[in-house]
Amino acid sequence: MLSGFVATYTFFYAIERLGAGRTATFAAVVPILAAVGAWAFLGEPLDAAKGVGVAITAVGVALASRPRREPVRQHPAHHA
Repeated sequence: MLSGFVATYTFFYAIERLGAGRTATFAAVVPILAAVGAWAFLGEPLDAAKGVGVAITAVGVALASRPRREPVRQHPAHHA
């Protein structure tokens, strides 16, 4: 029960400090941390399927967290 309280408090604290978008990015990394932590600390096997899942999740998080680029605005005179 205490761990659930700490997790919830930490999550809302992160939202307050980092904003919802950045906190959601960290939440998306939790499965990666769980898989790697289980492998490192508990000796769980990290087979090919889990490795592919970790890689896909990592790429998705990296793409989603890239800074947005402003669209190039053209001068109105260039539209003919």
